[in-house]
Amino acid sequence: MSAPGTSAATSSNHYKLSPGEIHVWWASVESCATHLDKLENLLDTDDLRRVNRIRVERPRLQNLLAHGAVRMLLGDYTGLDPLAIRFSFGERGRPFLAPKDGVPPVDFNLSHSGDLVVFALSVSGPIGIDLETKREAPSAVKLAKRFFSPNEHAYIEALPVEDRAASFLHCWTCKEALLKATGEGLAGGGLRRVEVIPDPTQPPQVVRIGESSASALGWHLYRLKLPVSATCTVASRNAASQIKILNLTDRLEGPLQPASLA
Repeated sequence: MSAPGTSAATSSNHYKLSPGEIHVWWASVESCATHLDKLENLLDTDDLRRVNRIRVERPRLQNLLAHGAVRMLLGDYTGLDPLAIRFSFGERGRPFLAPKDGVPPVDFNLSHSGDLVVFALSVSGPIGIDLETKREAPSAVKLAKRFFSPNEHAYIEALPVEDRAASFLHCWTCKEALLKATGEGLAGGGLRRVEVIPDPTQPPQVVRIGESSASALGWHLYRLKLPVSATCTVASRNAASQIKILNLTDRLEGPLQPASLA
């Protein structure tokens, strides 16, 4: 479905999530380049090890931005020191904020593609987000046959060549966002287990998860209009009353610690 009450917003005074709200922050590595040293100071030993294991410069900077910014944002929404934030992990490795007395139950997810990174946060249950920069997809039909349902594949194959990329990216972001929200992930043929309405001109909708259409009930998909050339979808366990889109670069102009600790 189209994002309800979607609005762009500045970063100030938007560090509290109400039930039903989803906040989506976006940034590019290029726009945040002057702040990466500050974000690196928020990383713990494990974060630094993961980031420094990447030898190619652009992906390394992208991961530095992602890991540093998620700590900063979780600090903003919980009041915790970003360095003191601890994560727990689901059975398939999905990270979530370790429960702590007096701390809001903020669920989060992130995605990156090309030079872009996005973060989604909610206090209304599991959330997932996926981002794909818009591009040509000459192998869309072949990939859809391999990874998508027969219905999705047939729909994309029947489209004019020039329309296939949009449908393919739409399906992919819907499926991956949902699988990230459930914690199932892409491993083990996850993409084929989820079927969505493949028409990108229609509101996004989950048709089935596994063999059951009933399992899709209660899951909601929202297509986001970011101020960049990308396809982006959010999946939420509960309906969203409002989605706010915020620019991370504006947030990085301020102190990295939440106001309560500054």
